[in-house]
This record gives sequence, structure tokens and C-alpha cells, in this order.
Amino acid sequence: MNEVEGKGKSLGYDVLFGRYVVGAIALIAIGLLLLALGLPKTETYTETIPVQVTRETEWNVTWYTFTPEGKWGAPVGYSTFPATFTYNWDKGKVYDDY
Repeated sequence: MNEVEGKGKSLGYDVLFGRYVVGAIALIAIGLLLLALGLPKTETYTETIPVQVTRETEWNVTWYTFTPEGKWGAPVGYSTFPATFTYNWDKGKVYDDY
């Protein structure tokens, strides 16, 4: 077999292994180069479509007195409660001095 005939044949294990090693080293070198150039670490995204955010409901409370007859009297104050609340006034004052 002469040299010209051997060139068209399949490559040996050593040659293929050498090409993979060179390719791997080239890939690592490119990766290190990209890291050295300082690729951006974070991205910024700006929302351009208006979005309506649901706000939790609040209760607007008007505090009233009771008349001696057990009816609603005059208002004595105002408060705002969160949508979900639990208060236990027991026998204490509920609002101000009432």
C-alpha cells in the first residue's frame, strides 16, 4: 500500500482521540475567554403591559353608641379593619372609652 492509498482509509484511534482532546481544550479556552470578558450575570426585564394587582379588601367601620332603648345612637368614631380579622374584646373597651 502506498501513502496515497492510506489517506482515504479510516483514521486510527490515536488520531481520533487527539482530535477530541484538541476540541475539548478549544471549548474550555473559549469558555474561559467568555468568562474573562464578563458576560452579564443578570438580565433586566421591564413589563410593558399594564397589570392590575388585586388589593386586599378592607372594612371601613363606623362605631356607634347604643341608646337606653337598645337602638343605634350617635357615631363615636371610625376605624379600618383588614379583610380577615379576629378581635376578642371580651368585656373590655371596644372603641375609645366605650
